[in-house]
Amino acid sequence: MKKPSLSLLIFLSILTLSTSQPTNTSNLQEAIRDMKARSYYTFVVLLQMMVSKHANHRLSHDITFLMPSDKDLANYNFLPGQLKELMLTHSIPNSMLFKHMLHFPTGTLLPSARHSRFLNVSNHGSYSFYLNNARIVAPNVCGSTNIRCHGLSTIIEYESSSLPVTPVTIPAPQATTPASPVTVPARPSPIPASPLTAPPLPASPEGIPAYFIPTPPSPPPPPPPVTGGSPPYDGMALPYGEMEEEATP
Repeated sequence: MKKPSLSLLIFLSILTLSTSQPTNTSNLQEAIRDMKARSYYTFVVLLQMMVSKHANHRLSHDITFLMPSDKDLANYNFLPGQLKELMLTHSIPNSMLFKHMLHFPTGTLLPSARHSRFLNVSNHGSYSFYLNNARIVAPNVCGSTNIRCHGLSTIIEYESSSLPVTPVTIPAPQATTPASPVTVPARPSPIPASPLTAPPLPASPEGIPAYFIPTPPSPPPPPPPVTGGSPPYDGMALPYGEMEEEATP
């Protein structure tokens, strides 16, 4: 299904706004006059549609509008339900002069009025100041003290990383299965050494242990035998031989 062109939506909105009571405050009315003076008519119509449909939305003060040209908005196709998204993503929830924005270094992220959508600053001087892909070509269009407006070179595009982020749910820690207790094998009982049993000593025939019986001394060796009356040693006479000779008659 082809989306309705923005020109048709603007025509229908003009008919609606002509019969509806505007809810703009003096600050917003002053800003709208400044927008019209710089030929941002299409953005003015979209802003009035936004205010009429979302009267409770805070658009009357402390906001900065980022305005694409009429040509860019006329070529942009969107559904009526996307109007609020378009306006919020082209707004900063703070009143900021361009000279204040020039203090932001490249890489600064400015929050848009749309939750979780951020504008990435590329600052290369006042003639090359970008918010995402759009360059500010007409700074300080609105003279109101609470509402600031800056003209853009094109419609702001947002990267996928600027989309609302789904909160990351940290899974609950899984219950760990307790490890089986390690069973240490019981140390084997030491085998008691068998007592050394001395063999029983032999007993005497009378039943008295042998170690109580004194051992008799060994008899002395017998003298050498005497042969033919010769003394066993030369030069020694046997006394009993002499005695036998004397006793012989």
